Amino acid sequence: MKSKVLCLALGMCVLFVLVGCGPSSPTPVGPTPTVVKPTCAGAALVVPFHSAPAPLSVIGSLTPTLSWTYPDAACAPEGFVLHIEMGPLYTPALGETLGNVYSWTPAASLQPGKVYRWWFSAVSGGTIGPQSTYRVFFTGPICTAAQMTAPVLFEPTNGSTVNNPSILIAKWDSIGGCIPTGYQLQLATDPAFTNIVETDDFPVAMNRAVWEDPNLFIDCTRYYWHVAQKVDDAVGPFSETWTYRVDLNGTCASEPPASVNGVVWNDDNQDSIRQAGESGRPGVVVNLGTGDCPSFVFTQTATTVADGSYAFNGLVPGKYCMEIDPLADISVGHFTLGVSGKEGRAYRAVEVGPGAMLTGQDFGWYQIPPVGAQIKLKINAYCHGGPALWFPSPAFGVTGMSYPIVGISPDMLWYYVQFNETQRCWFAKDTGDTSGALGSLPPGPTPVPTPITDCSKYSSQGTCEADVACRWVSAAVRTPNCTNK
Repeated sequence: MKSKVLCLALGMCVLFVLVGCGPSSPTPVGPTPTVVKPTCAGAALVVPFHSAPAPLSVIGSLTPTLSWTYPDAACAPEGFVLHIEMGPLYTPALGETLGNVYSWTPAASLQPGKVYRWWFSAVSGGTIGPQSTYRVFFTGPICTAAQMTAPVLFEPTNGSTVNNPSILIAKWDSIGGCIPTGYQLQLATDPAFTNIVETDDFPVAMNRAVWEDPNLFIDCTRYYWHVAQKVDDAVGPFSETWTYRVDLNGTCASEPPASVNGVVWNDDNQDSIRQAGESGRPGVVVNLGTGDCPSFVFTQTATTVADGSYAFNGLVPGKYCMEIDPLADISVGHFTLGVSGKEGRAYRAVEVGPGAMLTGQDFGWYQIPPVGAQIKLKINAYCHGGPALWFPSPAFGVTGMSYPIVGISPDMLWYYVQFNETQRCWFAKDTGDTSGALGSLPPGPTPVPTPITDCSKYSSQGTCEADVACRWVSAAVRTPNCTNK
């Protein structure tokens, strides 16, 4: 028993020696003092690290907060230089010099459905330290399968020549305002994609591809590529098709250029077939754009000559869209090519290979015979559904265009016109100059009552623009007034 007590006493004594004999000191009360680190010398700056958002994450906010850390525990930099830029070209970069802070939120909203990368460096005494790595994030929302749109291609430039395919980078972008979950890229040796040599599925929405296998490409060969969005396993519509040619040493024989030609003729019987006696139509502008129809960017134009013919020469192989806008012609008529799929226009989609001479790309035009009376617009004007401003305006006439008048309102202030081959509507008398006999015109049809607002009842700009059916006409144009859109 004594030995046990002795051991216990010795143990307690050792404990007192370790913690200090006697009563314990009271715990200090109050805030912990802030440790102020000295400023890092410029030459001593090190690489900072990203914190958030996580790599390749989809951000719900268009004003996300980016944060980072500085690993040196002994000193702190004076501040940081931060850069952020949008893909696929990642230029120009938004650069901003910050103080000794470790987060940043953009003052202006980023764009939805895009890819961004950001990086930064510490700075002290005018010296910028080593740059961090890049980190990529995406702005949402995430697309549904029904929201997928065709991407827009950026690089390599359509029709270009590539001399080092081992570092070839393809770039594209989404324009639908949402981000897919990935992309699919197809590479082929023909524009119809019957000989696909590569299909790449990307599990994230990075809008670029880097080919690191030079054996994929054969020298002196032309390749065609297009890209589609993916949402999980669903594949959306493909982009237009672009092409490039591989010439490793600049020694490949030149490809023979392609050409496309046709005729714009007066299709007098509207059968879409040119018969003897149906003359060509000179002075018509034909637009040419690359890729599938409809094309929104035209790279060449050709004007029909005396016999109505036109030609595009020196074309590189690929897909093209030819389009004529009848609104550029002040005559009244319509194309007989068939439904164009684009209101007021006619177009043809064609595909040419090296040396191809594509003929017969014709456009028939039917000229509506003139009638006894016409109105030629002297201003751009709405054509209304009834003889008053408060009727809806289903059509819009351009200065200089003429329309057959087929009726007149009882007060003779509105003309009922044949706007096109399927549509009739009303122009106000003061929108144009008339020709022909007006006295024998029948009255126009009795308009169907409509709930469209009479915007003239509004006397102030505020009350006018509050009504979605109305627009305010400023004093720079005429006496300020409220009228229908």
